[in-house]
Amino acid sequence: DDHVMLRCKRRLLIVTILPAAIASIADPAAVAQRVATSLRRGVVHVEPRWVTGRALKELREAGEQLCSSRAAPAVFGGTQLDTTRRACSVVDLLGDAWAEMPPALGSLIGALDGLREQLQVATSRPLLDEAEMQLLSYPTGGGYCRHVDHG
Repeated sequence: DDHVMLRCKRRLLIVTILPAAIASIADPAAVAQRVATSLRRGVVHVEPRWVTGRALKELREAGEQLCSSRAAPAVFGGTQLDTTRRACSVVDLLGDAWAEMPPALGSLIGALDGLREQLQVATSRPLLDEAEMQLLSYPTGGGYCRHVDHG
C-alpha cells in the first residue's frame, strides 16, 4: 500500500491511499474528527480511501517522478533498517519548495494543509512549526515495517 505519513511530536498519522470509486480527496473536517478520536484513544489513525480514483493515479505517477528526479531529499533507514527495502523522499510542507512539484503533488499538499488546519480545530492544539510529507518507495520485496521515529 502507499501511505502519506504525518508525524506529530512522537505521534504518527498514517493516511493509507487505496484505489476506490469515490471523490478524489475526502472532506478534511470529517477526516480531522476521526483522527482526533484516534489521538484521544492513543492509537495510530489509518484513513482508507483518503485519496482515490484519478487523483490517486496522478499522485503515484508524480511521486515516482519526484523520487526518480531526486527533487526531494531521499532518506534511507538507519542501522536498524535494511536500506534496500525502502526509500523515503521528504517534502517540507511549510516551505516553498513544493510550489515546483508536479501539479498532483501540489494539490495533495494543499489538501494536507487543509487537514492540518482542521486537525488544529478538532484537537484544540496549536499547529506545529514544521510539517512534512514522506513519499515512500518500496522496490520489489520491500515493505513497510512497524518502527518508532526518534527526534
